[in-house]
Amino acid sequence: MNPAEAWLWLVTLGMLGVMVRSAGSPRIHFIVTWPATVMHELSHLLIALVTLARPTGMSVLPRRVDGAIELGRVTVKKANALNASLVALAHLVLLALPYALYAAAIQGRSVDCTTLIPVAFISASALYGSIPSRHDLIVALKRPLGALAIVVFGAIFFAGEAQAMVGRYGEAVAKEAQVLKVNVRAMADKSGLSIAKAIAYNARLEL
Repeated sequence: MNPAEAWLWLVTLGMLGVMVRSAGSPRIHFIVTWPATVMHELSHLLIALVTLARPTGMSVLPRRVDGAIELGRVTVKKANALNASLVALAHLVLLALPYALYAAAIQGRSVDCTTLIPVAFISASALYGSIPSRHDLIVALKRPLGALAIVVFGAIFFAGEAQAMVGRYGEAVAKEAQVLKVNVRAMADKSGLSIAKAIAYNARLEL
């Protein structure tokens, strides 16, 4: 990991922390998390279109509902046992965005703040936007068939990613382990030789 990659994740986590901490101040929270709200609602809208749930409206402006502040919403007309959960949990696709940005703009490159800061902000917004709302969870749990499909496909995806990481880093780890093994063996041989010399020297003294 080069310095740019390390800074990306540090700055991303810092920005994400600011978004979480700003929840106590509604106006500031709305400003710093509005891009996350847009991403969240657009994911609902996109999956609603793909799954033929027939979206009828979308809002990305806050409003008070039942004593709580709703930052955004997407309404659909044709929700059923399968697409309701898929639409409700659509924002989980945002989890892939930080990795995609990292691979496209940061990985293995030398970048400056003009690239790193926007990528970190978009990544932090995507991570924050992937958090389900209370209403999302209620809809998903009421009609769990779609949620089950998400879990299955998610498990397949992450299993594939894990295997790719093993293939990507396994060889490097094996090389490092071989170097460590050679160094340990050399140290053992050197120490053993020193001990043998000490024993021989002591034996001569005793004679």
